[in-house]
Amino acid sequence: MDKKELQNRGYGLGGVWDNTRKQIYYTPDGRKAERIVQCRERQDGKVYDILLAEGYTLTPPANPKLYCSGCDRWHDTQKEVDVCVKRKKAIERKGQRIAEKMTGSKDKKIEALEAKVDKLTNIIEKLLEGKNGTKI
Repeated sequence: MDKKELQNRGYGLGGVWDNTRKQIYYTPDGRKAERIVQCRERQDGKVYDILLAEGYTLTPPANPKLYCSGCDRWHDTQKEVDVCVKRKKAIERKGQRIAEKMTGSKDKKIEALEAKVDKLTNIIEKLLEGKNGTKI
């Protein structure tokens, strides 16, 4: 099938339906983003757009917020961004310490097992040496 035939059947590029509604949203920091509208119905029957609930707007923001690489969200001040990034780094360090502690105990167990295997190997070599006088 060619491209026109697929489009006539209702498919667009990449297998996406032609009738999907796309909307131009603006992130709180002012970037433009074209996204598929994601409406959901709440339990009380009201319909809402998820992207609008997350902070996107339909018009460019008059006072853009700062993007935070710590939480992948937006903050009003640089101080809030700095605190958030520090918090993320502290959580990462704590996770790193826990991971090192877990792998460190496994490394010690492996070293102990290797030492035991070496002892057993030496004992077996001595026993075999005594029987036929040749070393393996």
